[in-house]
Amino acid sequence: MGVATSRSSSACWRGWLQNGTLINTNLPRFEAGRFGQGVMVEEGTTNLVAEMMSQARSGLASNDAAFSTLTLVSDFGRSSNFSALSEQVTVGSNQGFFASGEANWQSVTAGLVYTASCWVFTNAVGRSATLAIIYRDAVNANLGRFSGATTPLVAGTWTRITATVTAPANAVRAQFVATASRSEIGERFWFTDLQLEQRPYATSWQLGGTSRAAEKLTYRDWE
Repeated sequence: MGVATSRSSSACWRGWLQNGTLINTNLPRFEAGRFGQGVMVEEGTTNLVAEMMSQARSGLASNDAAFSTLTLVSDFGRSSNFSALSEQVTVGSNQGFFASGEANWQSVTAGLVYTASCWVFTNAVGRSATLAIIYRDAVNANLGRFSGATTPLVAGTWTRITATVTAPANAVRAQFVATASRSEIGERFWFTDLQLEQRPYATSWQLGGTSRAAEKLTYRDWE
């Protein structure tokens, strides 16, 4: 008996492998394929970020332009040619970006778990980056800034940063904030592929404002 699927990607759910091994929630499930390779199945999800902002084409500004400017560019990106370029203008922490204005905040429900994510590219060595969610109430009062883990960056490589946080009581909106570590003048950081999903982990990026249907494992005899 073999396992077939339409493409390789990541997925997590509670279930069992064909050999009876239990895979708990939030862990990836790998099945042995025909040639002994792992087969992964994509989960369904919805990216709550609007399409333009999800590609860093609008809605983002520098946290503090005195430290690092932010320019939306159309000549470099990850899933497309778009990204938000943060360039250091004085020595200090890179201020990355924040989602500017209520129109660029996502609706959430208090008590549910959300994961924010984006991808970062840098030309600098030995830097790191952090993504955070600011939850806000119905009158836009700040209910707290919740940061994900500080993630080391590798120069010349796209790296994903994430933050997973339960929306607190009275939360109705979520705001993205990203920063990078202390940087030298002229160092650059590109941010793109923003995603917010109602999950306790990040799945592969989906264009903002759209949903992805879950794929299914299919089984057949190879003989």
